[in-house]
Amino acid sequence: MTALYIILIIVAVIALIIFIPIDISFAISYIEKNTDIKLTVSYFPIKLKILPAKKKEEKPEDDKKEKKPKKEKEKKEKEKQPLSKTIEFAKAVLEETLDDILGLIRHFFAKTLRVRQFLISAKIGTGDPMYTGIAYGAANAFIYELLGFIDHHTKLDKWNVQLDTDFDSFVIDADASVIVRTRIAYILKLGFMAALILIKILKINRRIKKNG
Repeated sequence: MTALYIILIIVAVIALIIFIPIDISFAISYIEKNTDIKLTVSYFPIKLKILPAKKKEEKPEDDKKEKKPKKEKEKKEKEKQPLSKTIEFAKAVLEETLDDILGLIRHFFAKTLRVRQFLISAKIGTGDPMYTGIAYGAANAFIYELLGFIDHHTKLDKWNVQLDTDFDSFVIDADASVIVRTRIAYILKLGFMAALILIKILKINRRIKKNG
């Protein structure tokens, strides 16, 4: 019975680890020609700040060791595949794996990701009222088309878009923030699906080489 309890505890811990949500927060701002990018990954109590990266202290030039020039190795010319074989390979991959690749993409958006927050604010001005209006309309169309795509293919919890115009001066200021949630279990399943597609592609490549 003790061994059974230990196994159940191990299984419960593994299940807890792979099903704890991972939040990926990405924020970018472009204000007065200054760009600031932040990327943070949160996993339970762990919060990992990836961007901006910490600047490493530069070592004095005296401490730097002189690197010895590497000896140039003779490169053997690899036999290039005929163009016909490349076309045959690409055609076979598309015919035999297209459904799998599309399924992988659909699974990625529908099952792997959940967009918890999508916020965009921007101020657009070109200095000319006519071109400012055109730029404003294009930006609106692009952003709402993107929102529609996200909402249709994955879960979108919260979103807000705020676009302003400045008809008198040239200004392009923007601020965007996206928080995406996933889980290790979903990533593992996605990786398994991608591995199956890769194996199929490698088999196609071997088959074409063998027949050629």
